[in-house]
Amino acid sequence: MLEQLFLGSVLIVITALVAAPCWWALEVQLGRTRTWMARPPHGPKLMAALCMAMF
Repeated sequence: MLEQLFLGSVLIVITALVAAPCWWALEVQLGRTRTWMARPPHGPKLMAALCMAMF
């Protein structure tokens, strides 16, 4: 049972460590290619970027 908890915890940490730089790179790339990302309102645009990152 402890092995399963350890494995699950490791997988969660690895997922976070991979997802954070990928999200940062996506945000930087979208900011460079599309200047509309830099103008307000930011909330709907960040939600759109998140939806694009999911697919």
